[in-house]
Amino acid sequence: MIAVVRLIDLLVQALYLLVIVWVVGSWVPSLRRSPWFHTLDGIIEPLMRPFRRLLPPERMGGLDISPILFFLVLGFAQSLLHQLARSMPF
Repeated sequence: MIAVVRLIDLLVQALYLLVIVWVVGSWVPSLRRSPWFHTLDGIIEPLMRPFRRLLPPERMGGLDISPILFFLVLGFAQSLLHQLARSMPF
């Protein structure tokens, strides 16, 4: 079970990093045109869509806070996983 939790933690950390790269890349026009960014966008955009529907940028003065909401939910899920792993008898 510990190995599974560590693997999930590693995947979550990678996802945090990918979202940060996606956010920063979305601010740089030359990066947005690159093929690797299109691949990254294809991975991250579907994850952001539900949060963007919840709080559309139009209602937030044009500011897209979907990555922040995503980080909050991901952090909460990771905390739940850690609590579940600690409560499991080994």
